[in-house]
Amino acid sequence: MDIGARVPVFSVTVLAIMLSHGDKRGKSWDRDPRLAAVQRLGPLAKGLSKLFGLGVAARLSAHASLAIPTIGADQAKVVSVGNLRVGGSGKTPVSLWLCEQLVAQGKRCGLCLRGYKGRLENGATVLHSDLSARDIGDEAVLAMRRLESKGVVIAVGSHRARAVREVERAGAQVIVVDDGFSHLRLQRDVDLVLVCPEDLDKHTALLPLGPLREPASALGRAHLVAGLTLDWAGRSDAPAVLFDVRPVGLVDTQWRLHDLEMLRGRKVFLSSGIARPERFEQTARIAGFDVVGHQVFADHFGPTPRSAAALVERAARSKAEAIVWTEKDLARLGPLGFPCFGLRIDMAPSQGTDLLYRVVFGA
Repeated sequence: MDIGARVPVFSVTVLAIMLSHGDKRGKSWDRDPRLAAVQRLGPLAKGLSKLFGLGVAARLSAHASLAIPTIGADQAKVVSVGNLRVGGSGKTPVSLWLCEQLVAQGKRCGLCLRGYKGRLENGATVLHSDLSARDIGDEAVLAMRRLESKGVVIAVGSHRARAVREVERAGAQVIVVDDGFSHLRLQRDVDLVLVCPEDLDKHTALLPLGPLREPASALGRAHLVAGLTLDWAGRSDAPAVLFDVRPVGLVDTQWRLHDLEMLRGRKVFLSSGIARPERFEQTARIAGFDVVGHQVFADHFGPTPRSAAALVERAARSKAEAIVWTEKDLARLGPLGFPCFGLRIDMAPSQGTDLLYRVVFGA
């Protein structure tokens, strides 16, 4: 077993028992039914989280004391965008923003993602436009739609170091790795870690009782800690760097971009399959939509034919003129027989821009 890339066996066993499918990303953790199942165990649940914490500490200690070699690019600069929890921190939108900034600087850029729930997830594959969400996952489809025309080389694979090598071989000078913080064997030049207030709260538990993969003390490995303005608004303890989430357009099911004015002030029904759906609702209201309902699916899961029919019925009953999804969700969406759009967002630093550019871009 690769001790630098995986949690020790006993920790994986604990999680496999408590959490289905091994990967924990689903609805916002405090609403996830799996959390309720864990909490019913009472004091045992706290013990499981402590056991998981011991496993994390043992992994970090082993990696340091055994001097396990890291693997990465030969020449390219590697920038990791990570977090402490099991999803919903804004890693992918920030990764896309970083790639766009690098392209604007004239850099040959690469992007590595996991390709979660795609057929090619367990490997390292450079992408081409014929691939679908079934092959590479919804986040990678979104990345291709946003970045491929700009010359960004994109790869998916759970083995981030091999993906980095593949992207470098394809010509990338700077490589952004989405969700690379916990991959200890991945050699990187910059670790940017996104956090929300809950992550730093001493009462927030590690898996499986809480959403944390690593404790807040792990931020000592980060070069830069950042957050989203909507999470940290009005707080004096916010990270030095904050990103605004800005709605910028609507994307139809053919991935054509439309102006927000198309639906501004109109009744829309929201539907999303992301880890933090409450953020999506906030952003939709910022865009000026009259939100009349919101159907939440599990992260990375599109609707079944039955749930899609129920969704359309709810939207029609609410007198909505359209169903609005996240842009990522469009990748898993089939025909619904109802107007559907994805809400395109962009990230932009609202605080700490100079620090961000200095650390990440070396400017």
